Amino acid sequence: MMEEITVSARRRLETLQDVPIAVDVLTAEQIRARGINTTEDVAKFTSGLVFDQGISLQDTRPVIRGLPATRGRPPVGVLLDGIDVSSESLGNAGGGSLLNQRLLDLERIEVVKGPQSALYGRAAFAGAVNYVTKRPGDEFEGEVNASYGRFGTFDIGGAISGPISDTLGFRLNAVHAEFDGDYDNPVTGADLNGFSNTGGSAALELDNKGVNIFARVSYSEYEADQRAIQNVSGFTGGVSRPGPDTPEGQAVAAAVAGGVLEFPLASNVPPAGDLSFTGVTGYSIDPRTGRDFPGSDGSIFSVTVNVSVDLEGAELVYNGGYVKQDERLVYDGDFFGLPLASFPDGEVEPLNIFDVVDFDNTVEINSQEVRLQNFGEDAFRWAVGALYWSSDMDQTNRSLRAFSGFPFTGSPDIANFSPTSIFLNSVIPESPFGRDIESVSVYGLVEYDLTERLTVSAESRYVDESTTVIRSDFLQAAFAPIPAGFVNGVQEESIDDAEFLPKLTVSYAAGDNLNLYASVAKGFKPAGVSELDFGSQLADSRFDAEKVWNYEFGLKGSTADRQLAYSAAIFYMDWTDRQVSQLLEDPDAPAGFRATVQNASGAEVLGFEASFIYRPSAVPGLTIDAAYTYLDTEFTDFTILSNSGFVVTEAANCTVVTVGDSNVCEVTYNGNRLERAPKHQLVSNLSYVTEVSQGIDLVLGVNLQYQGSRFLTQANRITLPSFVNMDAQVGLQFEDVLVQAYVQNLTNQDAVRTAQNNFDLASFGRAVNVYAPPRRVFGLRGGIRF
Repeated sequence: MMEEITVSARRRLETLQDVPIAVDVLTAEQIRARGINTTEDVAKFTSGLVFDQGISLQDTRPVIRGLPATRGRPPVGVLLDGIDVSSESLGNAGGGSLLNQRLLDLERIEVVKGPQSALYGRAAFAGAVNYVTKRPGDEFEGEVNASYGRFGTFDIGGAISGPISDTLGFRLNAVHAEFDGDYDNPVTGADLNGFSNTGGSAALELDNKGVNIFARVSYSEYEADQRAIQNVSGFTGGVSRPGPDTPEGQAVAAAVAGGVLEFPLASNVPPAGDLSFTGVTGYSIDPRTGRDFPGSDGSIFSVTVNVSVDLEGAELVYNGGYVKQDERLVYDGDFFGLPLASFPDGEVEPLNIFDVVDFDNTVEINSQEVRLQNFGEDAFRWAVGALYWSSDMDQTNRSLRAFSGFPFTGSPDIANFSPTSIFLNSVIPESPFGRDIESVSVYGLVEYDLTERLTVSAESRYVDESTTVIRSDFLQAAFAPIPAGFVNGVQEESIDDAEFLPKLTVSYAAGDNLNLYASVAKGFKPAGVSELDFGSQLADSRFDAEKVWNYEFGLKGSTADRQLAYSAAIFYMDWTDRQVSQLLEDPDAPAGFRATVQNASGAEVLGFEASFIYRPSAVPGLTIDAAYTYLDTEFTDFTILSNSGFVVTEAANCTVVTVGDSNVCEVTYNGNRLERAPKHQLVSNLSYVTEVSQGIDLVLGVNLQYQGSRFLTQANRITLPSFVNMDAQVGLQFEDVLVQAYVQNLTNQDAVRTAQNNFDLASFGRAVNVYAPPRRVFGLRGGIRF
């Protein structure tokens, strides 16, 4: 028999089979048995969700249904107990990491697919991930869990919960987790990819006379090493100029013939095709300490409050939250290092460039929502509400690029002229960066049962948002140190945006065990200002809002004996003004390039999802589930005008047109697939529990994940290859004690799973950071409940 799963994906408690939207759920038991600790783990068990991790902890990039974000705000909302804690990183692409998921003490994780801007507001452009924490129980209970595995993987944690009185309960949770890292820096032998997390939470719940108040406070501290990468660049000989007979060379020749370009050679780019990982590239030594750059460390403090009041005919709901993160990030900015050598300056790195990224971030998020609703048994149901949300992000930046000549792969041989000496002798000013966002929205929903089986609902949200960005100039020390008293230039720019976001849903109970639904919804990601567009005026770094219309038809059902539950959905998304990243040649920019954000006029996604859960009565204890997602993505209207040889090389096309008195290339990406969106994705799990002796159960689990190949950029030159990941667990359950052996990446799959574009300081072209694939990890887990 299939157990009913309750979700709050629509801001109310409903069964998973009844809710007319696509939702995947991971329960507390699944989280525990499968060792789900990170967003990357969530993606392993969720079809249609792809996760990429960038160079730092704050650079996180979740993608739902193929709607990526290489720049601009991430398209996936992240919620904690229904409260929006999404953020956008400052100084990196991608989203922020304001949740330390290992410490959340989770009841379930809900992944809501498709635009949910009307329901959740500003963040849920492509969907949302809602983390629901455990609440106090009616009886005293507790648990202690621990694990130890390869590469020093270790965690230990516990929770205790119970009543204080008939109306008041408490829950306490504490966790420590660490990982020594699965790769080493070949320059120093120091660990890469390692981390350490420590923290805890305390919660109180009051339930008295129709009033329920759940308040939770948490605090955690973390450290993380630099990430293991292979740097494909001029430093490592991984890039070259495509020849004249290649599509890239022919596009450049057309630009030269048309008078757009004078230089008849293509830009340096990595070879087209699948990325591969052959070994970690070394990182530079921090000359201030003689050790590796530390990576990142920080702390996260959060307070959330959920209130519901029964007004006899309506319910008043309040959701409030405050999150503060302080983080220090220091890493090798050119992603390449060599062992120290003896020169007139002493022991220095034998390169003509030394690039350090060094900044402190403080992020504060404040979310206040109030809602009045009636979701009772009447045929007519309704809700109205308002949300105030703000994010204040301040950064103190001490980054510096020092260089003493070109090519950068050369070696300094003049006293006090090495980049290492220039860096050490510079008086680096603390340059301010910042982004403040203020969002106000109002929300309404009406739902009506036309018949016992047919229900229609309409919801909408009006969002008004303002963003202010502060940006300092990019700091470089060319041939001489930065002198004392140097003042860095600062710019400030603001932008406002507003949008009306409707959603219409029709649901029909076609039978006792079959529900159909159809919906149309609008998603919205506000306009913004790029703080990474160095070399331009900040006023010229604006980009427009992007919008998507989602049309979806789905079904959810089960067999009469409830041994099999299934769901399917087909959807079409029409995307306009998509925010995309472009790397353009610019002689006024510090590196000769600038990373700008442009809007692609049109793109579309046609997709299909199907899933099932099967628990055959003939084999008690056996559960098999699988979920599949198919995505057909395409740029339908994405053409730009450019006189950049770099853009022409990467796009591999140029149609010469005249604009004013100048000839430029019309470069098109039409027909290309969206970046980072796999065509095929499959997730399947098998679990089996059987009694082997009185009071002792054998517990088995096998988890399979297939992800198809993805293009790294909209140019569709470089591919992240497909991969298969398999995890397994086997253990014994003794009443309240679980002992389990586990293995992650059972087959030691070494296909590249994620990578990141960068500009190449060694050859003034394109570089790619290939992140080292995760290595096989095995170990033991244990837990006791009391």
